[in-house]
Amino acid sequence: MSKTGRFVWVFAATATISLATGLPARAAIIHESATLGPIGQTSGVGVSSSQFLGSRFSLTNPVQVAMIGGHLLSAPTSQILGAIISLTSPSADPPGSPFTMSMSEVLANTAFSPGFPSSDVLTPLSVTLSPGDYALLFGSGFFGATGTATMPTNNTALPGASTFFLSGSDWLPLNLPTRFVVTGTVVPEPTTLLLFGTGLVGVGISSRRRRRKES
Repeated sequence: MSKTGRFVWVFAATATISLATGLPARAAIIHESATLGPIGQTSGVGVSSSQFLGSRFSLTNPVQVAMIGGHLLSAPTSQILGAIISLTSPSADPPGSPFTMSMSEVLANTAFSPGFPSSDVLTPLSVTLSPGDYALLFGSGFFGATGTATMPTNNTALPGASTFFLSGSDWLPLNLPTRFVVTGTVVPEPTTLLLFGTGLVGVGISSRRRRRKES
Protein backbone atom coordinates (compact mmCIF):
# COMPACT_ATOMS: atom_id res chain seq x y z
CA MET A 1 0.00 0.00 0.00
CA SER A 2 1.43 3.36 -0.97
CA LYS A 3 1.77 6.05 1.67
CA THR A 4 0.19 9.42 1.23
CA GLY A 5 0.64 12.56 3.28
CA ARG A 6 -0.28 16.20 3.41
CA PHE A 7 2.22 18.99 3.65
CA VAL A 8 1.43 22.42 4.99
CA TRP A 9 1.56 25.50 2.78
CA VAL A 10 2.39 28.82 4.40
CA PHE A 11 1.44 32.32 3.24
CA ALA A 12 3.47 34.93 5.14
CA ALA A 13 2.25 38.43 5.93
CA THR A 14 5.11 40.32 7.59
CA ALA A 15 7.28 42.83 5.78
CA THR A 16 10.83 42.89 7.12
CA ILE A 17 13.61 42.40 4.54
CA SER A 18 16.51 40.00 5.21
CA LEU A 19 19.85 39.82 3.46
CA ALA A 20 21.24 36.53 2.18
CA THR A 21 24.67 35.47 3.40
CA GLY A 22 27.32 35.22 0.67
CA LEU A 23 29.44 32.16 -0.01
CA PRO A 24 32.65 31.98 2.04
CA ALA A 25 35.92 32.31 0.16
CA ARG A 26 36.98 29.12 -1.63
CA ALA A 27 33.83 27.25 -0.60
CA ALA A 28 31.94 25.51 -3.39
CA ILE A 29 28.43 24.12 -3.61
CA ILE A 30 28.65 20.42 -2.80
CA HIS A 31 24.90 19.84 -2.76
CA GLU A 32 22.09 21.74 -4.48
CA SER A 33 18.59 20.35 -4.94
CA ALA A 34 17.30 23.11 -7.25
CA THR A 35 18.45 26.24 -9.01
CA LEU A 36 17.25 29.45 -7.40
CA GLY A 37 13.96 30.96 -8.54
CA PRO A 38 13.01 34.63 -8.07
CA ILE A 39 13.54 35.73 -4.46
CA GLY A 40 11.18 37.97 -2.51
CA GLN A 41 8.52 35.26 -2.22
CA THR A 42 6.05 35.18 0.67
CA SER A 43 4.60 31.67 0.45
CA GLY A 44 5.60 28.05 0.04
CA VAL A 45 5.89 24.81 2.00
CA GLY A 46 5.98 25.22 5.78
CA VAL A 47 8.87 24.23 8.05
CA SER A 48 7.93 23.63 11.69
CA SER A 49 8.21 21.24 14.63
CA SER A 50 5.49 19.10 13.02
CA GLN A 51 6.79 19.31 9.45
CA PHE A 52 10.46 18.67 8.70
CA LEU A 53 11.73 19.03 5.13
CA GLY A 54 14.88 17.38 3.84
CA SER A 55 17.13 16.68 0.88
CA ARG A 56 19.37 13.64 0.39
CA PHE A 57 22.91 13.85 -0.98
CA SER A 58 25.91 11.56 -1.39
CA LEU A 59 29.64 12.24 -1.25
CA THR A 60 32.46 10.34 -2.94
CA ASN A 61 35.23 12.35 -1.22
CA PRO A 62 35.68 13.74 2.30
CA VAL A 63 34.24 17.26 2.57
CA GLN A 64 34.62 20.06 5.10
CA VAL A 65 31.17 21.66 5.24
CA ALA A 66 31.14 25.45 5.59
CA MET A 67 27.50 26.51 5.28
CA ILE A 68 23.98 25.19 4.80
CA GLY A 69 20.84 26.91 3.57
CA GLY A 70 18.52 27.34 0.66
CA HIS A 71 15.63 29.43 -0.61
CA LEU A 72 13.85 30.28 2.65
CA LEU A 73 11.84 32.89 4.50
CA SER A 74 10.63 33.39 8.06
CA ALA A 75 9.48 36.04 10.50
CA PRO A 76 12.46 38.25 11.54
CA THR A 77 13.09 36.57 14.93
CA SER A 78 11.80 33.08 14.11
CA GLN A 79 14.60 30.51 14.31
CA ILE A 80 14.49 27.09 12.68
CA LEU A 81 16.81 24.11 12.89
CA GLY A 82 19.24 23.11 10.17
CA ALA A 83 20.91 19.72 10.59
CA ILE A 84 23.04 17.29 8.61
CA ILE A 85 22.31 13.64 9.40
CA SER A 86 23.79 10.37 8.20
CA LEU A 87 21.80 7.92 6.06
CA THR A 88 22.38 4.23 5.42
CA SER A 89 21.99 4.48 1.62
CA PRO A 90 21.36 7.09 -1.10
CA SER A 91 17.59 6.49 -0.98
CA ALA A 92 17.20 5.76 2.74
CA ASP A 93 14.87 7.71 4.99
CA PRO A 94 16.13 9.28 8.22
CA PRO A 95 16.09 6.62 10.97
CA GLY A 96 13.90 8.66 13.34
CA SER A 97 10.77 10.79 13.28
CA PRO A 98 12.46 13.21 13.02
CA PHE A 99 15.37 11.85 15.11
CA THR A 100 16.16 8.68 17.03
CA MET A 101 16.29 8.74 20.83
CA SER A 102 20.09 8.82 20.83
CA MET A 103 20.26 11.36 17.98
CA SER A 104 23.47 9.61 16.93
CA GLU A 105 22.60 10.25 13.28
CA VAL A 106 22.78 14.03 13.83
CA LEU A 107 26.30 15.04 12.79
CA ALA A 108 25.92 18.83 13.07
CA ASN A 109 23.15 21.31 13.70
CA THR A 110 22.46 25.03 14.02
CA ALA A 111 19.55 27.38 14.66
CA PHE A 112 19.07 30.35 12.33
CA SER A 113 16.53 32.89 11.15
CA PRO A 114 16.07 33.09 7.34
CA GLY A 115 14.30 36.50 7.41
CA PHE A 116 11.53 37.97 5.27
CA PRO A 117 10.78 37.91 2.36
CA SER A 118 12.50 34.91 0.78
CA SER A 119 16.18 34.95 -0.17
CA ASP A 120 18.96 32.48 -0.88
CA VAL A 121 20.04 32.09 2.74
CA LEU A 122 23.29 30.50 3.94
CA THR A 123 24.26 30.03 7.57
CA PRO A 124 27.57 28.68 8.97
CA LEU A 125 27.77 25.00 9.91
CA SER A 126 31.14 23.32 10.29
CA VAL A 127 31.49 19.54 10.07
CA THR A 128 33.78 17.12 8.23
CA LEU A 129 31.91 14.45 6.29
CA SER A 130 33.42 11.19 5.06
CA PRO A 131 32.31 9.62 1.76
CA GLY A 132 28.78 8.38 2.28
CA ASP A 133 25.09 9.26 2.26
CA TYR A 134 23.54 12.20 4.10
CA ALA A 135 20.54 14.49 4.33
CA LEU A 136 20.09 18.18 5.08
CA LEU A 137 17.04 18.72 7.28
CA PHE A 138 15.10 21.85 8.22
CA GLY A 139 12.62 21.78 11.09
CA SER A 140 12.00 23.06 14.59
CA GLY A 141 11.43 21.95 18.18
CA PHE A 142 14.99 20.68 18.76
CA PHE A 143 18.40 22.15 19.65
CA GLY A 144 16.94 25.50 20.73
CA ALA A 145 14.96 26.17 17.54
CA THR A 146 11.30 26.96 18.24
CA GLY A 147 10.20 28.99 15.19
CA THR A 148 8.73 28.32 11.77
CA ALA A 149 9.81 29.08 8.21
CA THR A 150 8.76 28.59 4.61
CA MET A 151 10.45 27.14 1.52
CA PRO A 152 9.20 28.64 -1.78
CA THR A 153 8.53 26.21 -4.61
CA ASN A 154 9.30 28.50 -7.56
CA ASN A 155 12.77 27.01 -8.09
CA THR A 156 13.86 24.55 -10.79
CA ALA A 157 14.63 21.07 -9.50
CA LEU A 158 17.96 19.61 -10.59
CA PRO A 159 18.32 16.08 -11.97
CA GLY A 160 18.65 13.54 -9.19
CA ALA A 161 17.19 15.80 -6.50
CA SER A 162 15.69 13.74 -3.68
CA THR A 163 13.60 15.88 -1.34
CA PHE A 164 11.18 14.60 1.29
CA PHE A 165 9.06 15.64 4.26
CA LEU A 166 7.87 14.21 7.56
CA SER A 167 4.15 13.43 7.72
CA GLY A 168 3.25 12.05 11.14
CA SER A 169 5.86 9.35 11.64
CA ASP A 170 6.47 8.71 7.92
CA TRP A 171 9.00 10.29 5.58
CA LEU A 172 7.39 10.87 2.18
CA PRO A 173 8.62 12.24 -1.18
CA LEU A 174 8.15 16.02 -1.38
CA ASN A 175 8.10 16.23 -5.19
CA LEU A 176 8.30 20.02 -5.15
CA PRO A 177 11.25 22.18 -6.32
CA THR A 178 12.48 23.34 -2.91
CA ARG A 179 16.06 24.58 -2.82
CA PHE A 180 18.51 23.05 -0.32
CA VAL A 181 22.20 24.00 -0.42
CA VAL A 182 25.37 22.71 1.26
CA THR A 183 28.70 24.45 0.65
CA GLY A 184 32.20 23.33 1.58
CA THR A 185 35.60 22.20 0.36
CA VAL A 186 36.89 18.77 -0.60
CA VAL A 187 39.41 17.43 1.91
CA PRO A 188 42.42 15.82 0.13
CA GLU A 189 42.94 12.14 0.90
CA PRO A 190 46.21 11.28 2.74
CA THR A 191 47.51 9.50 -0.37
CA THR A 192 46.84 12.61 -2.45
CA LEU A 193 48.78 14.74 0.03
CA LEU A 194 51.64 12.22 -0.02
CA LEU A 195 51.81 12.24 -3.81
CA PHE A 196 51.67 16.04 -3.84
CA GLY A 197 54.47 16.24 -1.28
CA THR A 198 56.57 13.72 -3.22
CA GLY A 199 56.07 15.80 -6.35
CA LEU A 200 57.28 18.94 -4.60
CA VAL A 201 60.39 17.10 -3.38
CA GLY A 202 61.06 15.91 -6.92
CA VAL A 203 60.73 19.43 -8.29
CA GLY A 204 63.15 20.71 -5.63
CA ILE A 205 65.78 18.07 -6.43
CA SER A 206 65.46 18.72 -10.16
CA SER A 207 65.91 22.47 -9.63
CA ARG A 208 69.05 21.99 -7.53
CA ARG A 209 70.59 19.68 -10.13
CA ARG A 210 69.85 22.22 -12.87
CA ARG A 211 71.50 25.04 -10.91
CA ARG A 212 74.60 22.87 -10.29
CA LYS A 213 74.95 22.14 -14.00
CA GLU A 214 74.62 25.80 -14.90
CA SER A 215 77.33 26.77 -12.37
